[in-house]
Amino acid sequence: MAETVSAPPKGLELYAPPRLQKPLSLPGKRGEGLKKLGIESVQDLLQHYPRYHVDRTQLRTIRDLGRLLAEGHEGEVSLLAKVVKMNRPFRTRSGKVMVKGLIKDDTGSIAVTWFNQEWLIRALPPGTEAFFYGKLTIYGGKLQMTSPRHEPVKTGKEPFNVGRIIPIYPATADLGSDALRKLMWETLG
Repeated sequence: MAETVSAPPKGLELYAPPRLQKPLSLPGKRGEGLKKLGIESVQDLLQHYPRYHVDRTQLRTIRDLGRLLAEGHEGEVSLLAKVVKMNRPFRTRSGKVMVKGLIKDDTGSIAVTWFNQEWLIRALPPGTEAFFYGKLTIYGGKLQMTSPRHEPVKTGKEPFNVGRIIPIYPATADLGSDALRKLMWETLG
């Protein structure tokens, strides 16, 4: 038989300070994303716990990547690299738009591939220095990163998604985990 849980006796409710009860809203689709996740107040946001965490504390070199894959490394890797080139997007047989590029550091270069993200051609012109993080794959016998996330290096600014353990929050199409993490950071800051 299922146990019924009743409200706590009067006077024993959990106390939440008024600043935690403050309504939380964002404009447009992000606001819709908050509603879909049931986040209506600062307290709701603080109680929206991560599903898991990703360790981005170690920056790798491109030379390290082949060895890591050979040793059976299956997690994400993070590296600091410069964009050498971004090829024109083309449509695959399955109808996806593919963008291929090449990034390099002082130890070597590696191919990067994204699907349905043509905007990256403008966001990552040759010469852009950025942190790239994602999983390694082998395609055509060569090492590559498929759909890596990126964060351009900004002078005087500490990177937000690299050099730390990153919480990955349950998200929606309207409000991604990165946006939730930034909102959490701003709320606590």
